[in-house]
Amino acid sequence: MDEATVQRLMEAAIRATQASSTQSVQTLRKPDLPVFDKKNVEIWIRRVEAAYARVHCVNPALKFAHLEAKFEVNSDPIVDEYLFGEATEDSWNSFLDYLRIRYAPTKKDRALTVINGTPREGRTPTQLAAVMKEKAGNVSVDDILKEQLLKQLPPDVFKQLVDRVDKLTFDETAKLADSWFDRDGKPLIQSPATSVNHVSGARSLPTPSSTASAAASASASSTAPDDPQEEEDADVNAIRFRQGQKQRFDVNNRGGARGRGRGNGNSSGRQNNNTNSYGNSASYSAPPAANKKKVCDFHVRYGEEARRCEKWCILWDKHQSSKGKPAPRT
Repeated sequence: MDEATVQRLMEAAIRATQASSTQSVQTLRKPDLPVFDKKNVEIWIRRVEAAYARVHCVNPALKFAHLEAKFEVNSDPIVDEYLFGEATEDSWNSFLDYLRIRYAPTKKDRALTVINGTPREGRTPTQLAAVMKEKAGNVSVDDILKEQLLKQLPPDVFKQLVDRVDKLTFDETAKLADSWFDRDGKPLIQSPATSVNHVSGARSLPTPSSTASAAASASASSTAPDDPQEEEDADVNAIRFRQGQKQRFDVNNRGGARGRGRGNGNSSGRQNNNTNSYGNSASYSAPPAANKKKVCDFHVRYGEEARRCEKWCILWDKHQSSKGKPAPRT
């Protein structure tokens, strides 16, 4: 071997030694790792891999060691098992897969994001397109159609399907949903709460202040449940009772104002509110349908102090005997 060949071999050995030393020094450099972001775990994983690549960190044991400070102790036992367990290439890949499953949006979440849209929030169209692609991930048109189909189903049927269609296609989901519908497209199941909410013509519940009136109405309806006239009377009486309650509240707040038509200031022997003995407001104007009832407007407004009466009123005879023949109505 001549002298020139020996010289070239020595130079090659020196260069190899220098490269190995440089790589060893770079491997010992601490990577600049980002804080763990569970809301954007995919981006966080890419940033971690890039930080390790910049310092030539390929040893799984070193990767786990550098990540210890990025996770709180005992916050997730499975994460602790990866960080302090056996460090291999497979365990590192399994660790990243666990983080994706635990924190990354599911395919369903991504499909709903595509359906609902992504706000621009000051981004340029190119930036918005990049965000939309990031959020969509591997979502396909079939996934979007499946979520649109599920959104159109009744709530009771949706509850039966939501946990069964994760691995089904759009067509398979539609066929499975058919099991909860009849041939006319009506759902076969319906919760009691839903059926109650859909009762047509349901009456409003009585207020606590109208307990006595409600009890009287219930007694009347039990004796003649199919009489429309009695049912209408009960409704009108309940309305008048609530009007009287409201008038009494207003009168008390005004300091005991007296009823209409009796403005002489003499309140002895009378009620100190604006209602009569029938529980009706003195200022309450009877509706046109009141003429079909058993008490005339005068007694509705003024009770026993009424100076006039109608012949069809049930108090006509009593009014005749106590007040004499009423003056003709003008």
